[in-house]
Amino acid sequence: MARISTYSKDLIITKDDKVIGSDASGSITKNYTLEGIAKFLSENGLISVHTQVSYQLSTTSGEKKFTGPSSGTSFSSVSSLQFSKIDGAEHNMENFILDYKGEAVILFQTDDKNIYGIYEVENVVQNSSDSNFYDFTLTYVSGNGVLTVDKYYSLAFVGDGDKHFEFDQSSASATWDIQHNLNKFPSVSVALPSGQKGYGNVTYINKNRLTVSFISAESGKAYMN
Repeated sequence: MARISTYSKDLIITKDDKVIGSDASGSITKNYTLEGIAKFLSENGLISVHTQVSYQLSTTSGEKKFTGPSSGTSFSSVSSLQFSKIDGAEHNMENFILDYKGEAVILFQTDDKNIYGIYEVENVVQNSSDSNFYDFTLTYVSGNGVLTVDKYYSLAFVGDGDKHFEFDQSSASATWDIQHNLNKFPSVSVALPSGQKGYGNVTYINKNRLTVSFISAESGKAYMN
């Protein structure tokens, strides 16, 4: 084999280009395509963004897998899933996985991000019969496509981004009860019919509901960001 420095540089890289490496099973030299390497890293969660984790959908429990739906189940029909505490990168998620409770998440197919489901995670509890798995109770928000057994999927938090909500209180009331469903504790601004800024006491009931209380009955609009 010639010295590496003598080979010409390829300035146009494609997914079909190959690199040389040794197979771990017997130190046999083989060719590996860049597409194959990228697929391996993605499916096993070895390269991820922020809190993104990867799992394989399976009909049987095991490390690096999640279970629940059968092949062909639409994301909109899913209300519960079971995730292994060991993710695709072989990280133990036992403590972190509980933090999904109360959050919005997206579950998408790693080789086609247009196949996805967005959910509100209502609850996360350890499975009563297999302590290596955690049960997710979900409320469907939006999505596209169906789930396929043996495919790989990534699970990630959905960022708040610039989500906002406008509330119209048409009849005067001393307390405005606002269901905004932003899944966060938003900032609140009040505008009175006169155009002046309104001042009220904001009480957060939970991440999706709040009240604004005034000294006297008021009408107007509330803006949440």
